Amino acid sequence: MAEDKDRPTGQGGQPAHRGYRRLVLFLAIVFAAPALLLLAARTVDDSDAGHPLVTSDHRSPEYVFLGNSLLDTRLDPAHLEELLGGAGIASLAIDGSQSAVWYVQLKRIVANADPSPDTVFIFFHRDLITRPLEGLDRPNLDIIESLGGESDPTLKEVLASARSAHQKTVHALDTLYPGQRHGQATRDAIASVSALLLPSDRNELSQRADTAFALHNQREVDEPESAAELKEPFAESVDRSFLPAMIELGEAHGFNLVFVRVQRRPAEDGSPTESSEMLSYSADLDRYLADAGVGYIDLTGNPSIDAGLYYDSFHIRQRYRADYTELFLKEAVEYFAGYSESGAKP
Repeated sequence: MAEDKDRPTGQGGQPAHRGYRRLVLFLAIVFAAPALLLLAARTVDDSDAGHPLVTSDHRSPEYVFLGNSLLDTRLDPAHLEELLGGAGIASLAIDGSQSAVWYVQLKRIVANADPSPDTVFIFFHRDLITRPLEGLDRPNLDIIESLGGESDPTLKEVLASARSAHQKTVHALDTLYPGQRHGQATRDAIASVSALLLPSDRNELSQRADTAFALHNQREVDEPESAAELKEPFAESVDRSFLPAMIELGEAHGFNLVFVRVQRRPAEDGSPTESSEMLSYSADLDRYLADAGVGYIDLTGNPSIDAGLYYDSFHIRQRYRADYTELFLKEAVEYFAGYSESGAKP
């Protein structure tokens, strides 16, 4: 049969249609891979069975604390139990966690506790309590998944309302390519499978897989603490946060909520180092929580908290943990049933 001289050719003299077929096959593999990975992924129980909530000595706690390392460096649960005469304390602090995780902890752990705790304290800094996307990285998403909260309707609704167009695109790709959380190993696997089906060099396909995942890799990085300022006024952010849902959980399950805003390291003279806008945010939050019958403690400007307690902008030195626990108890005494300030250690 005579060669068709009119047929277009690609690089190396190969017919162009072969390149198109290879491209179509490659794209089919890339877009089919997520489905294959989902079939192999661990199934998360979406029931509300919850997780056990106990103290360090396996008692039902009367007081529960949620927060991140800012809570962990400030509160000594064993010392607080001693100060309270043996009342059960459970700290669920998770390093690097943020409001989405705290909401899921409230719903999946605290709300399912039997008996319910008397009071739940949530420690946060700046305006983090109304910034649901702040710090929501892969470790936090994995925590949410491990608690079975990934499919929670409220979680999805709040995060969707808070995401920008770019963040929605990144999230869509993260959902489409769940294996991407495992990084290079997943891209290599896709490249290897492609190489079995397509007559092409594996390194070339690996580069194509990297390109396909490139947009997904463009994650936003939080600004440093020194540059952090109020992102938007409280009134504009509260309805797109987990705060209303947290309050509803407390009301529905019969536990009190107290939000504790910790102080950024003050100046050497003890004066606050926050902007006037951030202080106005705190005042608005205070009014909102008061109207909802929810407790609020803002430790900003507390004269007993000086710069020497800190080892960075927000964390307290380990040797002052017991002292800070006693200071906190004095500030929060009204939220501990049957306890009086005179009972605290001097």
